[in-house]
Amino acid sequence: MLTQFGMHASIKRYMIYTVFAIGMFFVGFSGMLEPVGKLLIVFFKSYTEAELIKLNATAFVNQQGLAEYVIGLDIVGSNFSGHDFLLSQSGINSVRETAFTNWYVIEVDAGIPKYIDNLKELPQTEFVLQNRGLWLCH
Repeated sequence: MLTQFGMHASIKRYMIYTVFAIGMFFVGFSGMLEPVGKLLIVFFKSYTEAELIKLNATAFVNQQGLAEYVIGLDIVGSNFSGHDFLLSQSGINSVRETAFTNWYVIEVDAGIPKYIDNLKELPQTEFVLQNRGLWLCH
């Protein structure tokens, strides 16, 4: 059997649960949740749009004003140098290696997509991605 103290704590706990449930019912029934929910949604939408604008503003252009891309190459022979191969392509200003085998970071003039389109069409190219630090660490 429950002692008087145990029964008192149990009744108090059920009273709290009951009052909370009834209170939440009246809050929801009165429509108070709708304005709060709308405020949260508007805040979330505004915040995420602002973050997206910031991300697109910086995009993948570095401090020198050059667009950076990560490119993966399919090595075709033992004497194939991806670094030299990429530097021989038109429009590429610099090439640096990454920690991943046959992946390189290239810099091209920002706003000239034809260089990247030409690179994507080469048979040695496996992929070309915009270099954003959120995606790849190198």
